[in-house]
Amino acid sequence: MIDRAAGKKGHLLARGGIVPDHVHLTLGCNLDESPADVALSHMNNLAYTCGQKRVFGFGFYVGTFGEYDWGVTCP
Repeated sequence: MIDRAAGKKGHLLARGGIVPDHVHLTLGCNLDESPADVALSHMNNLAYTCGQKRVFGFGFYVGTFGEYDWGVTCP
């Protein structure tokens, strides 16, 4: 379901891992999508797969990675 959900939304899935109490995803998404929308979309697809039953917690953490070049300088 993770692969299908990523493909349906046009997300570029690099890695996915299911551990006992949460899911790790490394993916690329569209710049006009908020991190909350991306996380909730994947959480809802996983809940659908499991018969709309709660499998993991209702929260999520989103981190970013990649180039960070907005003219920011370190002191």
